[in-house]
Amino acid sequence: MASKKIKELQKIQKNQETASEVKLLHTETKLEELIMAPRSQRKEALEGLVIRPNLTGKKTIGNLEIQQNGVRFVTQKGQKVDVCFSNIKHCFFQPCTPEEIIVIIHFHLKQAILIGNKKVNDIQFFKESCVAAEDINFKGGRHKMNDIDELEQEDRERQQKKRLNTRFLNYSKLIEQAAEANKTPVEVDIP
Repeated sequence: MASKKIKELQKIQKNQETASEVKLLHTETKLEELIMAPRSQRKEALEGLVIRPNLTGKKTIGNLEIQQNGVRFVTQKGQKVDVCFSNIKHCFFQPCTPEEIIVIIHFHLKQAILIGNKKVNDIQFFKESCVAAEDINFKGGRHKMNDIDELEQEDRERQQKKRLNTRFLNYSKLIEQAAEANKTPVEVDIP
């Protein structure tokens, strides 16, 4: 009887703590959308990125946009994840290497934010660099690739990795500039 009451009190206490944590998470600074002057400035975005941790149970794809005081990830279904520059503790860019197939921008946050139902302190945005495995010339799988075709495919993959690395590196520098303009400097660690 007493143990049952103790467990009920513990459950109530835990629910109250999580409710207060959720309120704290929602009182974070709101993201201000970038108000663009005509043709002088365009909204910078990386398209087709995947967010980790996922918003739902499966891979979530969307665009990462730089706003006035942070970055916003918008999914294809319209879900949004906002990260303010003032909440970023560390940020780093990890390029594709010959061994890796993904390029990453990673944020470690000062205060946790809610993604789905989970509190998270680390968010990654990444894109895979692999070129489509099937080429239209080789549909059906009956053709065997010769050495020249394999070399061409490897060259295309290297060029794709180089393009992605350059895009992500330039985007990382844009994040630094936007944060500096907002008077909340964020240094992106670049290897």
